[in-house]
Amino acid sequence: MVGYLVVSRPFFELDNPKYTHSTQSELMEDYYRSGRMLLNLAMAVGRLVLAGRELTRLAGYTARVTELQNVLKVCALPMHLTISNTKKTFFY
Repeated sequence: MVGYLVVSRPFFELDNPKYTHSTQSELMEDYYRSGRMLLNLAMAVGRLVLAGRELTRLAGYTARVTELQNVLKVCALPMHLTISNTKKTFFY
């Protein structure tokens, strides 16, 4: 909503040099184009937010896979090494 107010502000200023000699159809065309660009910008920001969420999910999955790999490495050690080091965290 605020974006449309910002886009429409130059059209309401009577002393704006860009629009002093423009016809009404040129003004409407420019206003429409500005509104479409604003809408495309909002859609692009939405896609960026969704991509950020997906990257966060991916980071969670990779952390879980890394933790699983570390547990599997500990399980592959001989039994006497894992028993003697139970109080230590054994990550590579």
